[in-house]
Amino acid sequence: MQHYIEFVSTYGFQETLERLRGAVRKRSLTIFCEVDHRKNAESVGLSMGNATVVSFGDPRAGTPLMVENPRVALELPLKILVYEKEGKTAVGFRNPEWLSQDLSNVEALSRMKSLLTSLSLEASGSRLDA
Repeated sequence: MQHYIEFVSTYGFQETLERLRGAVRKRSLTIFCEVDHRKNAESVGLSMGNATVVSFGDPRAGTPLMVENPRVALELPLKILVYEKEGKTAVGFRNPEWLSQDLSNVEALSRMKSLLTSLSLEASGSRLDA
């Protein structure tokens, strides 16, 4: 099983990030927070390229999984990373199907993977067959 799934964006960093935010909102999901790693690094005198994690979800979907196994709360809400490296922007996420070792609801994990893939493709302008 692939643990990390990533797509190279056809857009720059900021546009990719905006597209991701829009795709999340279009699906009526809540953005709980964003972590701007570059900004945080600069705040302590360090430098790095653009890297922002968008954390989002829907409590109606995640809560039943956390009720089944409270440790799953470490992985929820869902997260997608948008980052720049070597002049390219990428969009990626950790494959939620690895949680099948902790949860019996593998169908929910498959739906989560599909959602993360769909959002990443929409944000990046990539295609699965590319």
